[in-house]
Amino acid sequence: MLATAGICSFLILYAFPRIVPLFRGFGSELPFATRTLIALSDSMAQYGLWMLIGAVVMSVAGILLLRRPHIRTAFDKALLRAPGVGGVLRSYYLTRTSRSMHVLLTAGVGIVRALDLAAASGNRAYAAAFTSCRTSVLEGEKLADALSRYRYCFPRMYTQMIATGERTGSLPAMFLMLETQYEEDFVSLSERLTALIEPVLMIVMGLLVGFIALAIITPVYQITQDFHG
Repeated sequence: MLATAGICSFLILYAFPRIVPLFRGFGSELPFATRTLIALSDSMAQYGLWMLIGAVVMSVAGILLLRRPHIRTAFDKALLRAPGVGGVLRSYYLTRTSRSMHVLLTAGVGIVRALDLAAASGNRAYAAAFTSCRTSVLEGEKLADALSRYRYCFPRMYTQMIATGERTGSLPAMFLMLETQYEEDFVSLSERLTALIEPVLMIVMGLLVGFIALAIITPVYQITQDFHG
């Protein structure tokens, strides 16, 4: 992606502007792709610095906004619900939290304290869910019932296995099984997502470079045809 961006920037900002006067000098109507590239090149030449400043300002504003707890929580929830990426992130965080809960419960830490520590997850959506579940458990609610209110964090199968662990008194072992299951899911989903992204990126980059090449070659061919005609 960086190489493609570098090549396209070089062609649009350096190489293309030097041959545009040649195209215009022949007085022929330029193809649509060439006219589009000329407009883009002129805009970047005139407003490129302002575009860069605007991008930096928007990036800094986005980072500052994400530091606000409620905005970060909403952003993390949206990521968990996103197609493709959401499944990978959910598997990752379920692996981490299940491992933490297994280790803590096996070491004799109480369920309330374990939920407290699990709320230190890097994902604000999971942190909020564990904090709420801790309060519910303190009020006498079963852990599985509390977790089931957050389907975007905990799938039905996850809460059903937690409920089974609570009924049989084998909650630490159940968290270990969940850790193993979701770790395998995470690896599998990551590989599938990577396999999907690679060809899509190649197609997009190929179309982008091909469009620029077409915008440069087509008028040259057209001018040659007019000259011979």
